[in-house]
Amino acid sequence: MFTEIDKILYPNRCEVIEVAPQRFLFPMFKNGSSSLMAEANRSGWKILFNEQIQRCDVIDIFLRDPKDRIASGAGSFYDDMAKWSNGLDPKTILAFMDEYPYLNRHYLPQIHWLVWLGRYMRSDAVLRLLNVDQISTLTDYRKGGRRSDDPTKLDHIADMPKAAPYIELDQHLHDLIGRELSLREILLDMASEHKHAYDHVFGHAKKLADVLP
Repeated sequence: MFTEIDKILYPNRCEVIEVAPQRFLFPMFKNGSSSLMAEANRSGWKILFNEQIQRCDVIDIFLRDPKDRIASGAGSFYDDMAKWSNGLDPKTILAFMDEYPYLNRHYLPQIHWLVWLGRYMRSDAVLRLLNVDQISTLTDYRKGGRRSDDPTKLDHIADMPKAAPYIELDQHLHDLIGRELSLREILLDMASEHKHAYDHVFGHAKKLADVLP
């Protein structure tokens, strides 16, 4: 990790849910994770973490429309900041979020969640890309959702120029719904089809990492 915020966005514990023998899924914030974890507790599903994820041959990934997700996730972060920031006024919180996107896992891009998962899963594991609506086939439990008293005040986040390359990559990922691919295949496809956005999102980190022995 390069900074303290990396430890928040990419923590040292990664979890996958085993809903049945050899049926695994990856819970992702703002993509039904609260409902899935609640159902796991209710139904006694197993939770695999870190090195245990090496057991997974195929992992189900539930994906959400990127613009809808970032607005919802930013709303969750805004509400948490307003509650716990000890007096920060709403305009300051919004200005902070506008200047520094992706400070919280609730709206961290979905492709970043998969890169984090890739730290723990086998390189030959397959990701089965599904629409988030398909969670209803696993649970009818509904938990979470946008909490803000004004659900439109953060919709502009998805249209900010700083967010554009991240949303471009997440849209590409969303367009792959229905396919089964390795993480490497997904990333190589992104790098080929969206070179500018890919270099913007991952290029700086790759240069920094190359310096390390």
